[in-house]
Amino acid sequence: MKDRTPHELYCEIISVFPSDNPGYGYDAKKRTEVEHPMTYALILMAEVNQHKLLESHDAGLISTCFNWLVRNYDLDEDGHAGWGLPFAWDAFQDGVGAAGETNPPNHPYTITTALVMHSLLDLLSLEILENSERDSCIDILRNAAIQWCENSFSTTKDGGHFWYSPFEGDSGNCPNVSIMMASAIERLRISYGESLEGVADLLKSRTRSVMSTIVGTAMHTKQGVFWLYQQDSEERTYTNDAVHHAYILLGMMKYLRSNDEFKIEWWNPEYILDSISAFIDQESVLEYPRIGRPDLLPSGNNTDLEMRMWGVGAMLAALAMLQNAGLISAESEKRNHVLTEILLDNVVYSIGKDVLDFRQLSHVVWGLSMNCID
Repeated sequence: MKDRTPHELYCEIISVFPSDNPGYGYDAKKRTEVEHPMTYALILMAEVNQHKLLESHDAGLISTCFNWLVRNYDLDEDGHAGWGLPFAWDAFQDGVGAAGETNPPNHPYTITTALVMHSLLDLLSLEILENSERDSCIDILRNAAIQWCENSFSTTKDGGHFWYSPFEGDSGNCPNVSIMMASAIERLRISYGESLEGVADLLKSRTRSVMSTIVGTAMHTKQGVFWLYQQDSEERTYTNDAVHHAYILLGMMKYLRSNDEFKIEWWNPEYILDSISAFIDQESVLEYPRIGRPDLLPSGNNTDLEMRMWGVGAMLAALAMLQNAGLISAESEKRNHVLTEILLDNVVYSIGKDVLDFRQLSHVVWGLSMNCID
């Protein structure tokens, strides 16, 4: 991408989001405009990254996103912190939900809640909140962590996993959801342990169990490491698409950055780059990885599907996190740069081509913001 830097592209795309309610925009699934907590969270993470680059960066979007998320931490009014989708949805397409055939609007989901928690933890790290705002934020994070650890967790022979949502019918083991929540809770435990008296050991046990499951269920191939989308399903025996694969890698990196006591024998940046490369080459940016296993793809012809925008954004974030950790060799750094450039070119190509889904586009903003960090 020679004509624009990641920062210039970031500034161009972030301007698309309305400044007074940036989480409100077009949703391709509903084909109308809705307000997504996940969009607020991803924009908050992105803007925090911009503030880290330049302290004089306008904090208007940070305040707007933070205020919306803490004001709307319990939209389903169940007494617990959690964020989800603004519309009814059948999570596993099985006709079973918390409200009959579906989960109701504003039902909390683990992946959305985990991303919100990460966004609030990112903001707390800036130390720009008033004391009352900080305390309120930590209380909300504590509430969410306890709720998931006590009521939305299953212990298994591999270790354990967080459910897809607090509804028992959504208790399946989807690795991307589980590790992203575990990494958020581990960050909270390590950074604010003094606020977790009486529950810190439970939180540590849960997150460690999730990491054990992630490590134990990894599929090792010549193309890298991969996971099934759902580990305990006879129907969803296929690998993750781009966004969910990136979530797993990001969740693992965030956990390991918070807890250097947990060791994974096979974990190394080159191996992780291999798995990302399975989605990307000079000619195509794919939704599913090329691993020579048709049986690990969803039914139908999925080998040539183009990567969706949230996959592009999440992959950009994963590559940036690998790069910014400073752990990769010079040769792998060049490889990382090539993969990043291909994804950036894909963003430039895709912008303006179709009506943009704002929740997917916020992933791109997030990924771009991480590529602005030196």
